[in-house]
Amino acid sequence: MNRTLNIMRSNPIQRDGFQRSTNTKNLRAALLNRMNLEFHPAVRQDFIQARDYYQVEGGPHLADRFEREFEAWLVAIQVAPRRFSYYLGSKMFRRFRLRNFPYLIIYREKADAVRVTVLKHEKRDPRFAMSRR
Repeated sequence: MNRTLNIMRSNPIQRDGFQRSTNTKNLRAALLNRMNLEFHPAVRQDFIQARDYYQVEGGPHLADRFEREFEAWLVAIQVAPRRFSYYLGSKMFRRFRLRNFPYLIIYREKADAVRVTVLKHEKRDPRFAMSRR
C-alpha cells in the first residue's frame, strides 16, 4: 500500500486525547501557530514499513489506527515541539513514543520548522538512523 501521510485530517489532536482540557479557542490558536513540518526522506519508508506490518498482522483497521495516531502526534509535535524529552541525552534530538504502538518519533527543532528524522520500533538499536539530519 503506497498511501501518503495526511496530517491535515479533521482535529486529530482532540481525537487522540492531546490537550483534552484545552478549550477550543486556545486549540485553534495553537494549530494556527504551529511550526512547519519536514521529513527526512527515509521517514516515509520507515512509516510504510510499519504500516504494512500492521496491515498484514492486524488488518486494515489496525494499520489505519497506527496511521491516525502517528498523524495526530505529528501535529502535537508541531504545536509544542519542546514539550517532549530529549533523546539519549542529546540536546538536538527529541523523541515521542506513540501511546498505542511501540514506535518512537525522533525529531529536531530547526529555526523555522520541526524535522522528523526517524520513525522506529522501540526495540531497535537506540542509535539506529541517528546519523540522519
